[in-house]
Amino acid sequence: MKRCHYPLVAYWGNFGHANNTEKICMVNDLIDTLNWTDIRKNAAYPVFTNAACDSAIPWPEREKATEPGQVNAFFRWENGTDSAETFQMTLWMVTDKELGSKIFTAPKETVTDVSVRRLQNFCVAPNQKVKWTYGTQSGTITADKNGLVTITDLKMTQEKIVLTLNAE
Repeated sequence: MKRCHYPLVAYWGNFGHANNTEKICMVNDLIDTLNWTDIRKNAAYPVFTNAACDSAIPWPEREKATEPGQVNAFFRWENGTDSAETFQMTLWMVTDKELGSKIFTAPKETVTDVSVRRLQNFCVAPNQKVKWTYGTQSGTITADKNGLVTITDLKMTQEKIVLTLNAE
């Protein structure tokens, strides 16, 4: 998932293979915090990888670990402009109040890599340069061999900030 920049949100804990939300929430109450049905085939979405706020995955090196954990549970987004010239998406991290967890504390900031998938109108050719801005952060990146744009080491906070992409 990480190598291919595919989306992943994962939660785990010491609840075995229970398929009972009530029992799972006693151990990891993040499982219903992301409304995954908001992700649409006809709308762009971000993929977060290498986030500093991700828990250490227990498999296979830490199989005996019992503490609950998560990957990408704290990120949120809202689509904006998706035109041939410009792409915009608001990115932020959820607050404790929005999260409503009794087990986890939402981080106030983190660093992560962000790729944008399923762009509808903003097209980037393989190896094309793209200028980006996110608040006071900015730079130029090169799309990969498939035209995927990934911004590395993006500092995110709980403030809603617009990510803007413009092809060169």
